[in-house]
Amino acid sequence: MILRFNEHILEGKKKKYGMDIEERTILFTDIKSSSELWNKYEEEMFKALDTHEKQIVKLSEKYNAVILKSIGDAFMLSFDKLKTAIDFAIELQKDLEKTHIKVGSKRLELRIGICGGEVYKRVVIRQGNEIVDYFGNVVNTASRMESKVSDVGGIAFAYDGKVDDLELDYKVDAIDFKDDCRVSERKRSERLLTDVHNYMCKNVSELKGVDEITAYKIRL
Repeated sequence: MILRFNEHILEGKKKKYGMDIEERTILFTDIKSSSELWNKYEEEMFKALDTHEKQIVKLSEKYNAVILKSIGDAFMLSFDKLKTAIDFAIELQKDLEKTHIKVGSKRLELRIGICGGEVYKRVVIRQGNEIVDYFGNVVNTASRMESKVSDVGGIAFAYDGKVDDLELDYKVDAIDFKDDCRVSERKRSERLLTDVHNYMCKNVSELKGVDEITAYKIRL
């Protein structure tokens, strides 16, 4: 499948609830079975995470990403463009597959979730430091792409906008998350889904509070 993405540029600066609204792409990573790995291999996990964090930092510099926060062994990043975030995720997964960061008899494996669209931007001062954070459906959807849709070692993404403007060169499987999944045949743009490999429909409740959306799983 080939998706075509035409970057949407906001006309002027939008505001709501006292926060700026920006077009950003949010990416979440999480390590498979991290609680089990910490329990069994605590010392090795510290070393593995140090190596993994260096990977994240190096690729973030290459793709001009902003590391918003780390939550334990998970990371949240933001990007200017959806395509940049996906390219970052692909390189990270391929690098992990090649380097095999070992923890005991296991190796670090990630799930990665991505969503692009309009987000609320909040800037606060904490202990003298300026901290930027993002909120809204795009952030929640990116988190659900990681936890509910992405395969281990894989990538799942969504776009909270006009999907007919997507223009990306990746092979993907599509999943519609909607309230009514009784429709057996998907209505779709021929431009967007000319070569879909696999199509499924699932109830949006599986994403826990996220709006109806189509998710795409990249076949690496």
